[in-house]
Amino acid sequence: MNGNPLYHWMALAASTVSTLPVPAAMLAGWIPRWMRNRQAGIRLRAYGLLCCYADLERRVAARMARRAVYERVPAPALGFVLEEATLHRGVGGTMVRRQQFEHLLEVGRLNNVTLQVTPMDGAAHPGMGGRIEVLKFEDGTAVGRSDGAFNGRPTSDPRRLRVLELRYGTIRAQVLPPRESLALIEQLLGER
Repeated sequence: MNGNPLYHWMALAASTVSTLPVPAAMLAGWIPRWMRNRQAGIRLRAYGLLCCYADLERRVAARMARRAVYERVPAPALGFVLEEATLHRGVGGTMVRRQQFEHLLEVGRLNNVTLQVTPMDGAAHPGMGGRIEVLKFEDGTAVGRSDGAFNGRPTSDPRRLRVLELRYGTIRAQVLPPRESLALIEQLLGER
C-alpha cells in the first residue's frame, strides 16, 4: 500500500473508469450543462470520476428535469454564449453530437432565448476564466457567480454583480450575432 494521496486518487479513478458503462475515450471534453442530452450528460459526468453510477443517474435526471424552464409561462429571458471550440469536440460520438446540435438549434430558436457563439479566432475575453452566471428576478434582485471571480461564490452585492455584468458585456461584444451563431451550428450539424 502506497501512502501517497495521489496514488490513492489514481487507484480510485482507475477502478471507477473500469466500472463505467462507456469507454473512457468518449469522456474527454466539456460541453455546457444546459446543452447536454441524457447520454452525453452521463458520459461527461462520468469523466469527473467523483460520483458513483447511481449518483450519476440521479444528477442527470435532475438536469433533464431542469429543462422544463424553457416551457414555463411566462418564459424567462435566457442568454447563452458558447465557445466555438466546444462545438468541435468529439464528445459522445456522432449520434449524441447530432442530438446536441439539434437541441441547441431548437433552444436557440425560442423567442426568449439568445444563443451566441464566440468564434475560435476571437480575442481573449473575461469568460476564459470560467463561466459567468447572472440571474435577475422580477422583484429587481439579482444573484451572480463566476468561476473566475469572488472565489466562485454566489454574490448579490450590487458592485460585484456590476463587475459580472461588465465582463459578460465584454464577451457579448466579441460573439457572433444570434443568426450567425445558429447558422454555424447548422453548418456543423450538416458536417456530421
